[in-house]
Order: sequence, then structure tokens, then C-alpha cells
Amino acid sequence: MCHGVNLATLIFFSRRTRTGEPPRTSPDVSFTSTVVPSEFPWLAMSDFPYHDEYRRRFRDGHCAVWGNNGERVVFLCWVTGNELHIDEIDRKWIIPEGNLCVYDCVTAPLYRGRGYYPAALEWINWADDMNLACTRTWIYAEKGNLPSIRGIMKAGYTITGKITVLRMGTRTIFSKGKLPKERE
Repeated sequence: MCHGVNLATLIFFSRRTRTGEPPRTSPDVSFTSTVVPSEFPWLAMSDFPYHDEYRRRFRDGHCAVWGNNGERVVFLCWVTGNELHIDEIDRKWIIPEGNLCVYDCVTAPLYRGRGYYPAALEWINWADDMNLACTRTWIYAEKGNLPSIRGIMKAGYTITGKITVLRMGTRTIFSKGKLPKERE
């Protein structure tokens, strides 16, 4: 039986919360967050069809952040200060105390290139309900995902490390780098 081979390199970025200028508001997108499933706009999520996974994330205490353009949800990401399973490298990451990790960010295809991604990241860094006790936010992107990397850098994040993992089937063959453990 042949098992798939997967090589993944993730680049990690971080920034202190509430640094720099407060986010500029965009006239065509507004951001909202919740940890309460009944407040989540399930019916407006046709571009993001992973409802079972989203329910699990809510059960685990993760926060959904989305951007609306009128009635349409055009951006979605998740934030946690607990633990996170990073699928790309099949690792569990315990988020350092006092830190948040933003993950699984996606902009609806028809709305890409409008600056919603960096705007959402800036909004998260200033959102009172998410980071009163938080001093640093983290985010990661696959090495080849240049649009995400540009959006992350535009939002004021800096590269803090990377991890490369080679897997064959369910076995890790090679790993270089470590998950961040910084506590600030």
C-alpha cells in the first residue's frame, strides 16, 4: 500500500497587540466576533461550507471573526488562546499564556485583493473583547502562500520562525524548527 508524502513549511509571524495606529475603518466591510454559535451567521456562509468543523471549534472555545460587505460574509478567520491542532504539520500547539493565534483565514474569492485580510488582522489586534489580557498575537502561513504572507506583513506582523515537516502517511520522517513558545 502506498502512502502519500507531504512536505509542509509554515512561517510563523507575531506582533504585539495594540501597537501602531488603530485600524482604519473600511466603508465596505465591518468585522464581528463571537464564541457563541447562535450568534454566528450560519446562513450567510455559503462560501465557507465547513459547518461541522466550525461547531467543533466553538465547543473548544475558539472565536470566529468575520467581515461583512452588506449582508454577505466576505472574510472569515478563527482565533484561539488555548490549544490548536495545525493540520498542515499534524502538530498540536499549546498557545503561550497571554497570547492569541489567528488561523484559517480566508477571503471569499470575489472579494480578494481589497485589503480585507490585513484589515481583519488589525481589527483583531485592537478588539477589546479578544485581547484585554493578551500581549501578542500569532499567525502562520504556508511558505508558498504569497498573498497571505503579504497580507500578514501589511498588518504589521514580523516573521518569528518557521517549521518544516516531511510526513509519509501518518509518520513524520523529518522535522526542522519548533513551534513558538514565547511568553511576553
